[in-house]
Amino acid sequence: MGISPNLMTKASKLYDNAFRSRRAVAASAGPRAMRAGAACWAGAGRIAHGMSEEALKALIGPDPENLTMSMPCRKIFAAGQRKMQVAGPLPCRESDVAHDGFRAGPAAQ
Repeated sequence: MGISPNLMTKASKLYDNAFRSRRAVAASAGPRAMRAGAACWAGAGRIAHGMSEEALKALIGPDPENLTMSMPCRKIFAAGQRKMQVAGPLPCRESDVAHDGFRAGPAAQ
């Protein structure tokens, strides 16, 4: 579903920077601030994602337990010093299905 900061940390310890910079990380939705930062700090070279951050935010709704920032990952990467390529949002039903029932805000309960 999303980019795991723990997995990104593990990859940064297992593989050298040259290897990581040639790899892509896939996510069902555009990574939000913390996960985008994890991918950048781990040295991933490319992010491919399904639904946009805005679409994910609309799906989650205003959940006080899971507040989100309206900050597309491209803006986060542009502020960093690593070159990050972003492919997405990519249209695919699988991206939406991955979140069905998983992230239901108060409105869905």
